[in-house]
Amino acid sequence: MAAGLILAAGESSRMGRPKAFLRHELTGTTFLQHLAAEATAAGLAPVVVVGRVGDAALERAAVAAGARFVANARAADGQLSSIL
Repeated sequence: MAAGLILAAGESSRMGRPKAFLRHELTGTTFLQHLAAEATAAGLAPVVVVGRVGDAALERAAVAAGARFVANARAADGQLSSIL
């Protein structure tokens, strides 16, 4: 079985707010909820959300969506640090 990985450790500096909490226009859920549901429906397990250290809101949302939360202590090093 393959794991689902949702990378959400970015600073969202250009967007100004976390992309994970934006509403999906078709489902009305957040992007995080939508991605977690799609990954689960595809048979991926576990579904893991990678976020920044101390991002309690993202951690709560990940758990509520049925995913695990993993904090990337090196998030400032860029996207690749979330998968290494």
